[in-house]
Amino acid sequence: MSEPAAPARRDSNDQRLLVAITLCMAVFFAWSRFFAPAAPTPPADAPAAETTTAGPVDPAAAPLALPGPTPSGTPCADSRVPFETSTFRLSFSDCGAARVVDLPALPAPVTVTPWWSWLYKKGSGLLGGTDPGPWVPYLRTADHEGLVTPAGSFLAVGRGDFGPTSTQVELGAPNGGVSWTRNEPGLQVTSILVPGADPDLATLTVTWTADRPLLGPFWVSVQDAVAPIASTYDMHPRLEAGVNGKLDTLTAPQDLKEPRVVGSGRADWFGIGDRYFLGAALAGADTPGTVRYAPLPGATAEETAAGQHRAGVFFVSDTAQIDAGAPLVAHFQVYVGPKKYERLSEIGGGLDSAVSLGFFGLFARIILFTLQMFRGVIPSWGLSIIALTFLVRASLYPLAARAFKSGKAMQAVQPQIKALQELYPDDKEKQSAETMRIFKEAGVNPLGGCLPMVFQIPVFFALVAGLNASPDLFGAHFVYLQDLSMQDPYGALAVLIIFGMYVQQQFMPTTGMDPNQAQMLKFMPLIFGFLMFSYPSGLSVYYVVNTFLSILQQWYNTRGRVPSPAVPVP
Repeated sequence: MSEPAAPARRDSNDQRLLVAITLCMAVFFAWSRFFAPAAPTPPADAPAAETTTAGPVDPAAAPLALPGPTPSGTPCADSRVPFETSTFRLSFSDCGAARVVDLPALPAPVTVTPWWSWLYKKGSGLLGGTDPGPWVPYLRTADHEGLVTPAGSFLAVGRGDFGPTSTQVELGAPNGGVSWTRNEPGLQVTSILVPGADPDLATLTVTWTADRPLLGPFWVSVQDAVAPIASTYDMHPRLEAGVNGKLDTLTAPQDLKEPRVVGSGRADWFGIGDRYFLGAALAGADTPGTVRYAPLPGATAEETAAGQHRAGVFFVSDTAQIDAGAPLVAHFQVYVGPKKYERLSEIGGGLDSAVSLGFFGLFARIILFTLQMFRGVIPSWGLSIIALTFLVRASLYPLAARAFKSGKAMQAVQPQIKALQELYPDDKEKQSAETMRIFKEAGVNPLGGCLPMVFQIPVFFALVAGLNASPDLFGAHFVYLQDLSMQDPYGALAVLIIFGMYVQQQFMPTTGMDPNQAQMLKFMPLIFGFLMFSYPSGLSVYYVVNTFLSILQQWYNTRGRVPSPAVPVP
């Protein structure tokens, strides 16, 4: 007569793998949120942009290397000429660039102040710091989305040293566009921007004309006062460029001491953008060049107090010298609009590299496509995220059912595994061989219980990347949330996640688990909940629904709805 079966328990290897994967995910989120390194910055002695000569020439005809435009020129009056399409608006100044880059149809981003941040500032105020005043969860300080600050210069054009363009230019309005012309000794620089057939695009033509041989560099730039990028979730404007299909972002302007070359190879585009929107110039096929970041002088006391640093991204033509009667002409397409991957891919020119979806980019694009399909029939982005969550859970349910069966089978063979351990206490090799034989005879897959989690990991990371990069969620309301692209200032979703994960753990047997692992597992809800306090609320909506669907699924399985496998008894 066989001995009574030992209490059902989950295989300790399965539990250890589950804990390991969970810990890895927690460490990954914590590292990416708080410790991810900024883009590398070259050493301070990195070479500045070089000017190139054309070899030995007659001294009488030697190219004249004039200094670049400087603030000592004729002061500009800052008169304005507007440039508008149906989707964006620029305002060009007689200082030589667009000082306003707006998307009038889009609301300005809200400033979110979580209650815990406000309490911290309030406590600092009581100790002598600045009193933050009453708590305001959401605050909108502008009427619509803008990409440059009042200190910014969009499409500034120059020659010589990289720097601000604050000398007088002549403004015009040809062909429904805008022109600005700068005259210097021996050089005239004319820029003409005209609308394109596409409302998101315009065509820029820049011409450098000399009355004598002149050396470069000849450049077009975007300049602004920018702050260091603390995380991928802020909406600060940042200088960006695409080189050979790869995105480069100036994340730490405070470390930029000398001009430095961006990437290697031909520049695709350059510009300024925040998390969801972009103003960029794409170099034409006949306009080869490279991109450089350069620090700029003139930061105000207000900018310094706000942690901002003046810098520019400069497209530098490969042409190093122009001669009299042989002007240099450069062509660009100018795009101002949202960072939608499909739209940027349609425009071409490598502009789609502005959307960074990370390692799980393919999964992220599939998820975004599915989410947009739901939004086409559901009048809410929040409800569309919930529908996506149901679809993901339903797609993974067959795997979850198999995992449940595998777990039950693993429980059934635990008495035999324990007997093996007692029979061969000092022969680990024999234990392993006999254990695999038992698994094979019982039809047990020792990794079967982990399959749903293995498949959910890329889905979850892809959703993190997709929701973080999708401008569709910008300004989207749902229940009490005013912007699904920003964090929940009330913290209610994170609390629900902690509660849901705690309930979920109650369905997870810990019999046979190492006590230290079991203790560590109890902290997982707090770790994940803490991380979700700072994530976009759209992602928190997904995770809340996913957690409670998992609870329902586990309850359904434990009620016997999924039949347990038949395990042969030796």
